[in-house]
Amino acid sequence: MFRLLKAGLTGGIVLFIWYSISWTMLSWHQKTFTSLPFGDVIIQSMLEANVHLNQDSMDSEIYIAPQVVDYKSKDISGYDKKAFAFIALSPNGLKPMNEQLLFFFISETLLAFLMSLVIILVDSFKVIKNYSIVVLISVIVALGYALPANNWWGFSFDYLKVEVVDIIIAWALAGIPIAYFARRIN
Repeated sequence: MFRLLKAGLTGGIVLFIWYSISWTMLSWHQKTFTSLPFGDVIIQSMLEANVHLNQDSMDSEIYIAPQVVDYKSKDISGYDKKAFAFIALSPNGLKPMNEQLLFFFISETLLAFLMSLVIILVDSFKVIKNYSIVVLISVIVALGYALPANNWWGFSFDYLKVEVVDIIIAWALAGIPIAYFARRIN
């Protein structure tokens, strides 16, 4: 239990620190975003559409345009020839930064605990073996996220390339304390 606690907590701290640096001090994520012309007008129109759709909730929503599949007729002809948009709308804005940071720290620490549990279940004395498993899992997870996001939703290669590299770097760094503290001691 002590191994899990130490590995999970230190791994979570390393993930939190890396992602904080990655998103605030490096500009590589921001370089993959494009500002939407007339963004305020588009958001206002989406909010009005939300009202017309009788949406009782003003929770965040994911919108796609145009709807690519008519599920009743199963007609998907021509969808590949139209412009397509995948938009996340947060009608009430984002949560306050302190709430976002707290949630992020908790979620990354939970992931580090789960990764530490995997390493404990491997039951190895060898730190390098444990570290290799952490990095390999991070590559699988990063690609498992990026490839479908590009294939199904058209996320840009530049955006996904940065995301994949960022995930792998984060886990390569967090893998050091996880591999060390979660190793079998005797």
